[in-house]
Amino acid sequence: MHIRHYCRIDRLIHTSGQPQPAEFALIRQAGAETVVNLAQFEHPDALSNEAELVAAQGMNYIQIPVAWQAPQPQQYRLFQAIMQTHRDRPIWLHCALNRRVACFVYLYRTRCLGVPEPVAQRDLASIWQPDEVWTRFMESIKREDERMPAMSCARSYAPPSGPEAKPTP
Repeated sequence: MHIRHYCRIDRLIHTSGQPQPAEFALIRQAGAETVVNLAQFEHPDALSNEAELVAAQGMNYIQIPVAWQAPQPQQYRLFQAIMQTHRDRPIWLHCALNRRVACFVYLYRTRCLGVPEPVAQRDLASIWQPDEVWTRFMESIKREDERMPAMSCARSYAPPSGPEAKPTP
């Protein structure tokens, strides 16, 4: 897959930076049914017609515009709800460089899927080392989950196994 900063998390979750218009056909071929965009509308690489490009491929489109220097807990909670709703369906998550997405996916995997911290941390580090803003943000979500366990959706983690664990799209 040659989409900017592509990363396959598991058989259902794919992440990347901003796809180019022609790459939405590849995203559909990879099996994605829904595309979630965390980049802001005014980002220089944003596609003003992305929703139409995604719909033309028969996929659903959701945008949660997350400010790079000011991610908000309610944005993560919306992302968490979307992921839970689509948890058994192939999904493609992107932002400009796969950094916002990497942090949200790290939180989702550790808070909701029960993926061990070292496993999720390794995958996050393969994309980037979060800066101070994003480290504080992730820590605030963890503290919120500890204070209000109902906000979290943790469940047990089963490591991927077998031939379907990391198939090539």
